[in-house]
Amino acid sequence: MPSIAPVIDLMIAGGQKCATSSILEYFRAIDGVRAQTLPEMAYFTYDDEWRRGYDSAFRMYFPQRAAPADAGSRIIAKHANIMARDHALARLYEHNPRVHLLVSLREPVARAYSAYWWARREGIETMQSFEDAVAAGPRRFTQPSVASTCDYLGNGEYARQLAGLITRFSSPHVHVVFDSEYFAAPDMALGPVLGALGLTRGAGIAAPRENAAAAPRSERFARALQNARISRQIAHLILPRRVTRRIGVAVTSLNQREIDIPPISPKTAARLREHYQAHDDALRTMLGRALPWDSEAL
Repeated sequence: MPSIAPVIDLMIAGGQKCATSSILEYFRAIDGVRAQTLPEMAYFTYDDEWRRGYDSAFRMYFPQRAAPADAGSRIIAKHANIMARDHALARLYEHNPRVHLLVSLREPVARAYSAYWWARREGIETMQSFEDAVAAGPRRFTQPSVASTCDYLGNGEYARQLAGLITRFSSPHVHVVFDSEYFAAPDMALGPVLGALGLTRGAGIAAPRENAAAAPRSERFARALQNARISRQIAHLILPRRVTRRIGVAVTSLNQREIDIPPISPKTAARLREHYQAHDDALRTMLGRALPWDSEAL
């Protein structure tokens, strides 16, 4: 049966830990936008959600009651790691081949280090040092979605991922911004995608900052939440999925405390910068411009 819900007009596709949560909040404040209410739209990545269909997913991620002002609104979704998941991109293309994709990029060493601490916070990563986690690599995770999330080096190899997006969706529909430029002047950084969607935003409004660095109050409890699959399946039978997802987000938040992340080891940073040199060269060529972090300190 064909879907009756409006299709997604813009997918904030990543990169992971590159200000995607902040960008979603920016769009949420714009007239003529209907944005998802959960942190990540997993419809294209999770097989069980995909099998239930888009109408079911739309009710979960966009549950607000329709109003006259909603008619014709641009539908804005976000999944911070979807550009690294080819099967999810194929499903997104099937959903709407003319969807626009917004890709936010951050200096890749800082991104990798931030992603490690995020995974520690969520109870996904158990290794106590960034260096050990990078050396072990993502193959130690049996669940593909977790392995993709914890591919700390691979997720910063931006040129390879962008090439895949452009091949599938075409260049005019893939919009690239840099997190530092977004935070400095959000309206200017997002101007091209706003224009493509027929949206406007008043100049001079500061970019919201979301998803601050945090650590679990109890790592054991955080890991238990990640592993509670059977409990979640039972809860889904009793409560609507959007309710169980919200409960999960709330409980996870209660187990977190904001922290100042310790600085990365200079030796590790230098080694990773060397790893990314060829990838950054390819990105400069692809975009036809210098990268903001060419002159930035880590």
